[in-house]
Amino acid sequence: MNRVRYSNAQLCALLEGAFENLIRGLSFDCVQAARSTNPIPENAAYCLSRFLRANTGSRNLRSVVLPMVASCILLDGFPPEMPDFSIMDVFHTLYKPVWVRAVKISGLQHGATPLLDPFVLRLRRPKRIGALKSRHKRLLMSLKRTWEEYMPEDVCIACLLRRPEHFVSCGHGYCDVDLRRYGRSLGQHRFVLDSCLLCGAHCRRAFDVRPPTRGPRILSLDGGGIRGIILLEYLLILEERLQPYLPGYPVQNHFDYSIGTSAGGLIVLDAVLKGRTIQECVRVFMACATTAFKSRFKVLESSIQDGKALLSSIATIACGLVADCLYPSGNIEKALKEEFGRECRLNNYSAASRRGAKVAVTVTETFSPHPEYILSNYSGVVCDSRRQGYRHALPEGSSRSPKVWEAARATSAAPWYFAPCLIDGVGDFMDGGLWRMNPVDVGRQEAAALWPHATHPDIVLSIGTGRLGESDRPPAQSSTLAAIKRSGRFLTRLLTCLPENPVWNAHKWHETITAWNERLGDASGVRLDVELPCLPALDDVSAMGWLRTAVRQQAASSGVMGSLVETFLAKLFFFELTSRPIRSRRGVSCQGSILCDLPPGPDLAHLVSRLEREGFVFHVLGISVPLTGSAEWELETHPLRLPVEVCVSGLEARFSVALSDQSRQSCDISSSPFTLNWLMTAQGWCKPFGRADHLPVGPTEFSQGKRMQPQSTREGKRRRRY
Repeated sequence: MNRVRYSNAQLCALLEGAFENLIRGLSFDCVQAARSTNPIPENAAYCLSRFLRANTGSRNLRSVVLPMVASCILLDGFPPEMPDFSIMDVFHTLYKPVWVRAVKISGLQHGATPLLDPFVLRLRRPKRIGALKSRHKRLLMSLKRTWEEYMPEDVCIACLLRRPEHFVSCGHGYCDVDLRRYGRSLGQHRFVLDSCLLCGAHCRRAFDVRPPTRGPRILSLDGGGIRGIILLEYLLILEERLQPYLPGYPVQNHFDYSIGTSAGGLIVLDAVLKGRTIQECVRVFMACATTAFKSRFKVLESSIQDGKALLSSIATIACGLVADCLYPSGNIEKALKEEFGRECRLNNYSAASRRGAKVAVTVTETFSPHPEYILSNYSGVVCDSRRQGYRHALPEGSSRSPKVWEAARATSAAPWYFAPCLIDGVGDFMDGGLWRMNPVDVGRQEAAALWPHATHPDIVLSIGTGRLGESDRPPAQSSTLAAIKRSGRFLTRLLTCLPENPVWNAHKWHETITAWNERLGDASGVRLDVELPCLPALDDVSAMGWLRTAVRQQAASSGVMGSLVETFLAKLFFFELTSRPIRSRRGVSCQGSILCDLPPGPDLAHLVSRLEREGFVFHVLGISVPLTGSAEWELETHPLRLPVEVCVSGLEARFSVALSDQSRQSCDISSSPFTLNWLMTAQGWCKPFGRADHLPVGPTEFSQGKRMQPQSTREGKRRRRY
């Protein structure tokens, strides 16, 4: 009989679980209970099947594939704090069902299912902490020449159980767990991979991971053809308003998740994924629009100028129907390849992946009963079963991730204007606006699935491409080709035939997002849109100038931008615990720190200095925490860390941390208000059986920062530490 020793926290967790099951009349399994806070990855069976399928024709099944799978199971099944369960018990309870499904999906013969058992049986769990990680790494390196060529792109090379999110220069990808497990920590939630575990290539790629107690920030950009210039103008104005506090800091770097449709998708890929400045994006957008909307019917356009508009309108529409589109695809494809590169792929290392940002665009598959899809830079980490109304378009077989220019081309392929875009191994796609002109609800769903521990997003900024005002007087139009479409463009009539659908109607959407915020109990959703006398045609390039002017004029008279700036500044800060809570006579007390999302450097130093000069302070449970002593922190080289002591009535008592200015206007920092229980869970401290990434399950020396003065010894005898 295998004797298993448990720590006090582990024994308490098991007894609580056993008692709950007893009340419900359910059986209880210690191994299952030990993994309740660290479940098997959702995509584990699929990822293993992809690896097996790639090695189906290989002769290395017994010498390479099965030993590797067994080692991955041992690594995932036994984090440092895991009790000394029998390896076979853990395998049969947790991983055998996953292995059986993987074999079935991969198409291997049924007799292959029991082949893994003897390889798992041979394994032994090392006693030294960290030895399991090192042994698995050595196995990877020893087998690299044999199976490197059989490694599918959509599987993490280190664990084989998850989809990769972080790709290094050699093209191999790692999941978020293995980035933390094998990456070298630079502090402040930043990790660097010095070399690839599989091929040994030197990469030295740094990746930021979203702090677990900071809420996600979402950006959603509507579609609208040339009216996409409105999106850029709003982002430019917001960046200018933030400039006094964050000079030179790109506004798109505030967002963890960005999604766009059509023109909004182009901007998301350019500004967030590629990392271009908003000013440069304006230049690129206008140049691409001018290039893309060059008609193939030059003769007909010239005849319009001669006064033969009606005949030319009929001829243009007829020729467009025959050619399947009004504009040649070559023009827009050439422009997109020049701006995004011919070979750059969505999952390549980019400005977005470096800081851990997720990017997606909406697309519509042609001739499909369920055409709603998204393309992204995060490899379908979220299972489609957790989505409502759409799916993730992923490469099939040995196909690689879509190229960036292909994603841009697909999301902007508006019917009648452009032909669909065929992406090899993925599908044939059209403009995503056919099912989501405003993709903000998709962004919310994806963010909730990617970061399930976040109670609500900090910011949801949705920007539109114009709505009709009371006046219907059209501005002067200089584009003769736009006049043709205004007289007979069926796509516009199609889009406006659903006036009660909030996806299409801006006024209706404003009501929808307000009701959504009230239902969720937060005010994170903000909608920016400009009121226009009329909506210019999707291809009316000449309208971009007056559209920018209209945005500037209306933004100047609105107070929304001012409140947005305050919100953005407050949400740059977040709170972390640095000690476990202790119960005493006066309540539950603990120590924590207020931190900033900005890394050490000039941006952080300037922000703190500016806020301090303007009299900003933090308020925690009625106590002011000043932003003083910034010179001592040396923010050019060290992160901001303000020590705070918290005392509340219980672990589930909600408290807030707010940033206030001299006028006493306050705004909660990220995720505030929160509870001590939520903070401990988010930081991974409520996992007595270990974390998947093998990191500590309690306070570390780095997180403790400056030590607080101890409480009086009188209460010390009646304390309980959690």
